[in-house]
Amino acid sequence: MRRAAAAVVLAVLVVVACLATLGSSFGDGGGPGTSESVASPLGDVRPRARRAVPPEEAEEADEDDGETADEEAPDDPDPPEPPRRVLRIVDGDGDRVLGVDVWQAVEDGEAAEPRPQRTTGADGEASFVADGEANRVAFFDGDVTRTLELRDAVTEAVVRNLPTLLVSAVDARSGIALDPVRLRFARGWRDGREAWTGGKRPVLAVSSDGSASCSVEIDAPAGYGGYRTNAWSGELALRAKTARLVVPLFEATWRTLRVTDRDGTPLRGATLLEGIVTSRAEPSSADGILRVEGLPRIPFTRVGLSVRWEAEGRGSLQGGAALFDLCAEPPEEPIVVVLGHGGSYRGPSGEVPG
Repeated sequence: MRRAAAAVVLAVLVVVACLATLGSSFGDGGGPGTSESVASPLGDVRPRARRAVPPEEAEEADEDDGETADEEAPDDPDPPEPPRRVLRIVDGDGDRVLGVDVWQAVEDGEAAEPRPQRTTGADGEASFVADGEANRVAFFDGDVTRTLELRDAVTEAVVRNLPTLLVSAVDARSGIALDPVRLRFARGWRDGREAWTGGKRPVLAVSSDGSASCSVEIDAPAGYGGYRTNAWSGELALRAKTARLVVPLFEATWRTLRVTDRDGTPLRGATLLEGIVTSRAEPSSADGILRVEGLPRIPFTRVGLSVRWEAEGRGSLQGGAALFDLCAEPPEEPIVVVLGHGGSYRGPSGEVPG
């Protein structure tokens, strides 16, 4: 009987020892890279120590995980463009009207104060982000404020009350009309569309305060010259139907330039740059001669001429002729123009102005 009891006690102790060993290996008491001693009736039982990971290997593993995540993560798509509604303004002939201010109208359609938010471009269009079922917009059509609801992608409006622009070119001395003369609309018609004086009159956009502006470039006919750009701005009468721009053209004159570098070597292929007055010239010849024609004899006006020359290995050289009186007779000797990287010039007598 005693032997049986002793056997049972011994078996219990063995089970307790085994449970203690398992607890030290998998329980909360031990962490990675650590080991613990467990006291048991069978003596010290030491579990197998876990391998410690060096810091370098741990950092490399983290970097690898990050790179993999970056490679697998898809690019965020760009957000879609919000839908827009366009107001297109045309005249009675269907031509697009540029420069009309269009603003968002308040709920009752009457804006307390015009607030231009868009201006029609060369295509006659002003674009707005779609707002609900319709965008309420307003613009001036002469002395009338028109309000529209934009529901479709493009809504076209025909203006009836805006004034038209009449451009006429005249001889500055006699006042005789020289029409037709080709012209290009500049400011106010930023697309640079071409037309002819005495031809179809384009519509002139008028701002909320009754003011308007325009600018044209004239292709002067043979024997004439003038300012390259002719601009006008001002207020128009409330119900004005026509705004007239008269461009004076002057008898043409010429100048001869001799283009050299700082060492006095003639430069072939130098070109004339555009200035404030009309001019035309072919590139300079082998002896550096550049003849400028089409200069206008504008009274009491002094201008300079700018020249540029480019060559591989020497870069770009630029300079200009001294100011001269357009009404004076051309000098017998060419005006020497010395080109340099800083830009310089010499007068007709060859001296370098201070």
